[in-house]
Amino acid sequence: MIKTLLCSVAIVLILLNVFLSFPLMGHDYSLVVSWANDYRTAWRDFGVFNIQFTPQRCLGVPVWANPIGANLSLFHLLSAFLPDMIAVIVQLSFYTVLGFFGVLKLCQLFQTPKNWSLYLAFAWCLQGSILMRSLVGHLPFVGVVLWPLSAFLLLRKHESSSRRIAAIITVGLILAHDFYAAATPVYIMFAPGFLIFLSILRFHREPLHYLNVLINFTCALLVSSLAILPKFLSIYDFTRNFPRETRFLDIGYLSGLTFSVTAQLLPPILDYKKMTGWWYGDWESSNYIFPGLVLLLFILSAMRPREYNKTFFSLIGIFLLAGFVASGVYRDFVAELPVVKSFHVNPRWLMTFSLAYLGVALCFFRHHRLSEKLVPVLVIYVAMLPFLVRDQKDQQLTYTYRQGYEASTNRVNYCYEPVFGYNLELFPHSKIVRGKMLDPRCYLIKGGCEKMTLEDPELRELLEYRLKPRD
Repeated sequence: MIKTLLCSVAIVLILLNVFLSFPLMGHDYSLVVSWANDYRTAWRDFGVFNIQFTPQRCLGVPVWANPIGANLSLFHLLSAFLPDMIAVIVQLSFYTVLGFFGVLKLCQLFQTPKNWSLYLAFAWCLQGSILMRSLVGHLPFVGVVLWPLSAFLLLRKHESSSRRIAAIITVGLILAHDFYAAATPVYIMFAPGFLIFLSILRFHREPLHYLNVLINFTCALLVSSLAILPKFLSIYDFTRNFPRETRFLDIGYLSGLTFSVTAQLLPPILDYKKMTGWWYGDWESSNYIFPGLVLLLFILSAMRPREYNKTFFSLIGIFLLAGFVASGVYRDFVAELPVVKSFHVNPRWLMTFSLAYLGVALCFFRHHRLSEKLVPVLVIYVAMLPFLVRDQKDQQLTYTYRQGYEASTNRVNYCYEPVFGYNLELFPHSKIVRGKMLDPRCYLIKGGCEKMTLEDPELRELLEYRLKPRD
């Protein structure tokens, strides 16, 4: 009964956070919802399995070959049958339920006390890297909430070979869905995140069959790699025609370490932009993990280094490594790698360590006891966080997303397509020919077509989609 209640409270708090200002919403919901409308139109006109291009967005861009072409995601499947906002509610609720019970199963594996298991599950679903993603509209990134379930399936000793194979395939398909749902960073982050998590368990000498776990993990990655291979190859061919200059920002290791410690231990109560010179949205800074609990474990282990030495060194190690990730000092090395060279937003990658913090907590409770009287206090604190961290400037969805092109001024009209750069600096404006239809196949040809044609002016705007009608 209490499991269902806490899980329901977590769902309600997330949905309240997302819809409290409705119809004003997080800005990226304008992309999620309007693109879902594009796909529905394309499904109707071309068939579900025959969508190579969507004529709605930017008057025609590739879908299958697009890194953010998420037409095979759970959300777009739901939005084919449900109103868009209902589909958002169903997806967030479904993910929260799986995340909640995934943590409970993992806690059961590590014999965590019941009340602390419930708190860990509750806090996991309301951590910053999930809560703020939901608020802002980064719907695909909420896939991080499923990591404990994947970890449980990989760690568990299965009764039969068929169950083990089923678990491996399930994890592989969960990861593949992240990729197809346009959450490529989440797909990439899981592998190092799980290995760091496994290293924490090994450091604490947890009794696991590590070789079997690594075999399971490798097989799951192989399954996911095979599942995403067709789309990956298409993305590679497409994106190499538009080499973005955007990359990680080098803010220096000291700033990165400061950012890592504060942003992961505390809700966003500090001005991280001033601290680090970081330029991106505040929501990218909200990566705090298990507010209250991790801070408590850190303080306890620092005060009693002999008693909680492994906890202390584990947390210090995570902070140091996370500081390196947040710093961006590796930008020149990454700039030489295919595909990932256009990744950026250093703080986003701190989500990699979510599972590691859970591992520290699991190991702590396996070897030590903490008064369960603290559980209600921490539950209340975490339940208040969705309202403490809300920033109204993130609730500004008043955009009208037209998908046209103004030939007279040679600019795309409110057309946002990140593969062409944030200001469309890579869009081949000079090749547009007025009076003809734009052929999106030109994007897939190295160098593009000699000329890219455009439709008559009165038909330029194929779609006008508004979430909030203007006065």
